[in-house]
Amino acid sequence: MNLSQYDIELIEKNIEGSLTEDERKEFLQRENESEEFREAAIFQRKLLSTLEASEKSKLKQQLIRQFQTPSKNKTRKLQANRKLWYAIAASVILVVSSIFIIKNSSIDKDDLYDKFYEPYPNILAARSMAYDSIGLSLYSQGRYLKAIDNLKQHLPANDTIHFYLGLCHMSINEYEQALLYLDKIHESSIFIPQKKWYKGLAQMELGQVDSAKITFKEIRELEFKYEEAQVILNTLE
Repeated sequence: MNLSQYDIELIEKNIEGSLTEDERKEFLQRENESEEFREAAIFQRKLLSTLEASEKSKLKQQLIRQFQTPSKNKTRKLQANRKLWYAIAASVILVVSSIFIIKNSSIDKDDLYDKFYEPYPNILAARSMAYDSIGLSLYSQGRYLKAIDNLKQHLPANDTIHFYLGLCHMSINEYEQALLYLDKIHESSIFIPQKKWYKGLAQMELGQVDSAKITFKEIRELEFKYEEAQVILNTLE
């Protein structure tokens, strides 16, 4: 059975963190019941951390093409292409990570935050009709105070708004407030790997070194900023 357009929309909304509670339950049910749906969702999660914002629409089209192939060839094509994409993604991560570690083999503990912090891109930039597009556009422009004011108008919010509110506060050095928003992100959210990274940085900047270590250790291999987290942990030891 091929994925429907609704299935693809569920996966996309999961990436954005904009699932309603009913949709979240349906998403989890589809993951449990459909191997095809589960593989599509896993594929999205594994590659998200290696994509720039401009690549998101391309990934969506790849997903549509790959998971709506004729049923008699579906299994063979899924396995072959998935292995190829995973291999490419892993190779890119390994190359970039190796260069990164070589360049940062000696880092002072006091410089860790400034060395590693950079704003996360607005991955919803392509969705011009998104209801929170104004706030995210302000975030992309570095107008963090105005972005906060706009995004707060949508509270109580979804994971996307909580995530970017947290990043806005980090960008103006309000780390305690940033942690409050980051901790509101659901554990099933696509933003969890990114949340761990930025939460660890905020904790580190607040002097909560032991808590930061625990957070960085939760970042699993191939997740967002895994190699960088290992560099920080090695420096903090």
